[in-house]
Amino acid sequence: MTYRIRIPAEIGFEKVDSDMRKLILAAAMIIGGTAAASAADMRMPTKAPIMAAPVYSWSGFYIGGHAGYGWGDTDARWDPLPSPAAFNADPVARNLKGDGFVGGVHVGYNWQFAPQWLLGIEADWTSTSIGESQTQGVNFFGGAPAPPASTTLGRDVNWLASFRARVGLLATPSFMVYATGGLAIADIDYNGRFNNNSLTYLANVSLNETNTGWVAGAGAEWALSQNWLLRGEYLYYRFDGTSALFNSAVFPAFPVRFSWGDTQIHTLRAGLSYKF
Repeated sequence: MTYRIRIPAEIGFEKVDSDMRKLILAAAMIIGGTAAASAADMRMPTKAPIMAAPVYSWSGFYIGGHAGYGWGDTDARWDPLPSPAAFNADPVARNLKGDGFVGGVHVGYNWQFAPQWLLGIEADWTSTSIGESQTQGVNFFGGAPAPPASTTLGRDVNWLASFRARVGLLATPSFMVYATGGLAIADIDYNGRFNNNSLTYLANVSLNETNTGWVAGAGAEWALSQNWLLRGEYLYYRFDGTSALFNSAVFPAFPVRFSWGDTQIHTLRAGLSYKF
């Protein structure tokens, strides 16, 4: 684009004094430079705006597996009935502990309802090898031993299952800590045996029960990528106990009772999940 400064013909450029000519030339150069810069700016391509990286979303279904270590605790007892005095033997009480491997699968859904908060539901099934059996000699009422009488008490946890809610707090967009709790189910074998060979007396019971209880715990989870989640968690389970009465045909007047108190189970496990 060209700009011209027109000087009236009657004046004539040669009639303009030297200072005026300098001023006119300077003005023409300024106007010409501004116009050229504007034209150049119009020809320059517009830069695309810088887009922020997308924030990770925890919402969605997931499925995975877990494995770890567990340990349990159950108080068990053998009672001679109708009373210790009548049976002439002291009760036998043992604390059954035991530990072992735990491993299984889980499936769930997360809903990230706020930038830093998450709600979820999860179901899982876990196989375990947590079990223990103890044998103790029986004493006569008052403490004297009654050889060869003995009592064996045992408890084995075959598997655990749970249906839990989860509440998570996002410390960073890809790292969450959470609390969890809900309904728990356990398949447990109970066994008890009293044997007094000198009297040809044998009491033997074996029970398999599917017990319901509750579970609570906490954990942390990392989003390794858009689809893979890594977790570590602790869970505490509690289940009611059971009992069984055995009445021998040899001594029908002297039944015995085997009983197991509440079972407490602790697990520490790591898990890997795939998020859809």
